[in-house]
Amino acid sequence: MGDNPGKLVFTNLGMEQMQILAQTIASIAPTGSKIALAGAMGSGKTAFLRHFFESIGRFDGFRSPTYSIINTYEFDEGFFACHIDAYRLQDESELLFSGFDTLENARYIAVEWSENVMGIFSEDDIFISLSVASDTTRNVTIKSGDCSFMAKLAQKANEIARFG
Repeated sequence: MGDNPGKLVFTNLGMEQMQILAQTIASIAPTGSKIALAGAMGSGKTAFLRHFFESIGRFDGFRSPTYSIINTYEFDEGFFACHIDAYRLQDESELLFSGFDTLENARYIAVEWSENVMGIFSEDDIFISLSVASDTTRNVTIKSGDCSFMAKLAQKANEIARFG
């Protein structure tokens, strides 16, 4: 794990640790957060978001938005969250044509392939980069200008790294 308060690096996380990390972020991310996920194909972005969304409440089921671009999940607890796959987008202007401007009241907006639509994010959003360390482990870098979020995550980082 890194020493920069705006950045944490986790190395060689197993699948259970990845699940715990996603659940931890879901438990401390401020309402209204945008979560940017970047990483190569197969790095675990979709699996990470499945754990994230499943830990914030009850909903009808997780679906990858590869073809629809935007999936909106209505939670039994009375809020909604959005999952965007920007893989096929050239830039954020294409996202606006897909209905992004109607999502302002979402509890969370999570974007896979966020590097294609970086103009929608602010420095206080949560940026997660995943890379393959081995067939069963991943490296994860998390950055945010939200000092409170990063401090909370840093407090839980040792628990996540130790698990497994």
